[in-house]
Amino acid sequence: MTGAGVELRVQAEGVVARPVGEGGVVRLNEVQLTSPMLLRSGDQLAFGGCSLTLVRVSALPWLGLVRPTWQLEPWLEAVVARAERRGGTVALSEVHAPTGGGVAEESAVLFALGPEACLRLSGGDTAAPGEQRRTLFPQDGAHAPALLAHVLGAEDGGEELPVVREPVMVRLAQLLEHLARLRVPVLLEGEAGVGKALWARRLLQLYGVGPALTVAGAAPGAAAKLTSVLAPALFVEDVDRLPAEAQETLSTWQGAVLVGTTRRPEGMVPALAGRFAHGRVVVPPLRDRPAELTALVEVELGRIRERLRRPGLHLDAQARALVMADAWPGNVDAVKAALWRAARVAVGDGVRPEDLPVRLREEGVRLGVAGAKAAAEKAALLAALVDAGWNVAEASRRMGVPRRTVVHRMSVLGLRRPQQS
Repeated sequence: MTGAGVELRVQAEGVVARPVGEGGVVRLNEVQLTSPMLLRSGDQLAFGGCSLTLVRVSALPWLGLVRPTWQLEPWLEAVVARAERRGGTVALSEVHAPTGGGVAEESAVLFALGPEACLRLSGGDTAAPGEQRRTLFPQDGAHAPALLAHVLGAEDGGEELPVVREPVMVRLAQLLEHLARLRVPVLLEGEAGVGKALWARRLLQLYGVGPALTVAGAAPGAAAKLTSVLAPALFVEDVDRLPAEAQETLSTWQGAVLVGTTRRPEGMVPALAGRFAHGRVVVPPLRDRPAELTALVEVELGRIRERLRRPGLHLDAQARALVMADAWPGNVDAVKAALWRAARVAVGDGVRPEDLPVRLREEGVRLGVAGAKAAAEKAALLAALVDAGWNVAEASRRMGVPRRTVVHRMSVLGLRRPQQS
């Protein structure tokens, strides 16, 4: 993988960085790089306005090159915060190098932060023989949980379906089916991590017009892709992050199907906003659909068990209480990242509170014993209500307690029946 100023190559011993050209000084961990150097996980390369950080090496893990995932969380959050303050972009680049028998094996994962030149480097156009790469831009812009979930293996499968339990989400699914029949352009709005891209893929399946071209609005070269779209369907993530000229181009695109996502609809030019006027759909945050959290956790745990071949993996009572009591400001992506992270570091099949992300563990300490008990009770009561379809009488019968007790505890614990629309 090459670019102005530095060359990165995946070799048997790991990733080697070598300064090239005359594009200025290249620094490795604040020290000038003058000769080829083997990188360790966590090393930072800087040149010009570009910063590259190696965050994982799967080659030779017995040498201690793998940075623990629990150290990645605060680091990645800090990187994303810097990118958002500067108006920059974060990219994730994976490098796959051939191993014995011609089989490609993941060898390095890099995060790039900086201007377009840096991001072109992270997904560079030149590869060593047999080397494969791809660069991933977060589905919801500079969003740490989405990137971290991918690093941990929680990449959305192409056939994955959204979890639908709340009436408001049932209505959303019905609305998308209706819009697909009308063939109008659809814009999915919502906070980072709510699952807009997942719903977009479901919508594209409903259109049934063939493969869609996916364009990340924040990615370098996104505008150029929009000038020569041959696919029958177009999916643009973060349409508000496209340059104004590209948004104007998109507003006049004549393809059969147009689907977009955004966190900032006010960032669209008037022409593009008008193009989506009859198909704007808001995906609510996870905190507004609490009944889906239980189902989401079970579905994702099932995927983890299958992917990691750990059929006995489960959350112990305390860990489950913390997971179910959290407001999850990072939404669906954050839940997935937390579960995958816990599965990776858990010793044995039982995930304990200490296996959860730092933020959840700190919340457990803040709650104390009494708070932890209340959180556990809330999780258990919520699960019972969801299983009973929010029929309080049925939930009380299954729990073996009077109906008035369930109603009282719902009031005390802040549990309310989901809205019907």
